[in-house]
Amino acid sequence: MSAQHTAGPWEAIKGVVESDEMRCGVTAVRGDMRYLVATIENGVPGDFCDTEFANACLIAAAPMMLTLLEELIDIEGPQPGHVEWYRKVRAAITEARGGA
Repeated sequence: MSAQHTAGPWEAIKGVVESDEMRCGVTAVRGDMRYLVATIENGVPGDFCDTEFANACLIAAAPMMLTLLEELIDIEGPQPGHVEWYRKVRAAITEARGGA
């Protein structure tokens, strides 16, 4: 059995302070609890860049995007003329779920 990712929703947070350096974080929010999912660094102590926050926002949206893709595939299935697209989406879902 493979491990499950931390349940969403996730949110990007800007300016997480760790060891006196500014970093960007992604947290999962469940009720009153917060779980750190990822930390994005730009490698320059005390510096922070909008690119890191944009990356954090993309990561934070991942659980929602995965759920929507799975729902879309379940609703639509492989349509004539779009079978290759269907295969690509199935492969992306499999990869996101930790499959080969």
